[in-house]
Amino acid sequence: MEKQKIYLIVYALTLSIATLISSCKIQQQKQMDLEYGLLRFLHHDPASIIRQNTIDNNDTLYGRFLRYDYLRENIRSTNNPNDSEPFLNLDLLFTEDQKGQLINKFKELMEVQLDPDRMIAEVLPEEIYLERKENFDKIYPKNLSEPIVPRMNKISFPIIQKGINGVIYAITFDTFSFRFRSDSVGEIRVFVKSDPYWELLGFAPCDIQ
Repeated sequence: MEKQKIYLIVYALTLSIATLISSCKIQQQKQMDLEYGLLRFLHHDPASIIRQNTIDNNDTLYGRFLRYDYLRENIRSTNNPNDSEPFLNLDLLFTEDQKGQLINKFKELMEVQLDPDRMIAEVLPEEIYLERKENFDKIYPKNLSEPIVPRMNKISFPIIQKGINGVIYAITFDTFSFRFRSDSVGEIRVFVKSDPYWELLGFAPCDIQ
């Protein structure tokens, strides 16, 4: 009888753990679907190019922009991009706990290798990017006009954060150039989920040079 009780307890614990693991996997998959859905929405041109390795918080060139404080102090409206002051108080979108979560997500932002099968734009592995960069003038002769040269993006993987009243926000960092040289143009963009799409809430320009 005692052995049967122990068996039932072990069985119940095993079942609970298996259910918890399954639930976590489902949540992770939903989160991944949301993140890649945003990337496809933003980079929907098959002719554009995205470097496969995303930007992380420790990037020597871009990491200084991947901070909550930088975004809060520099967020601008697309209607008035040259304003000298932030157009909204970012703190009001989140509770203190949610704000803390978002700050930590900035700090913990990691490099991700994008899955080409989940993207619309061409995803370029780093070794191919370096090869094209080295042989740029052979691939794209100098007499070609600038628009013919494809736009190349280096991006961060989206940060997703739930705000007050369950509103879902996404934050991305995007740089681009047209000549496979240094990425001199960049910005952090904040989106709000408006099913089934995303709406641009604001952006923070980044002077990379």
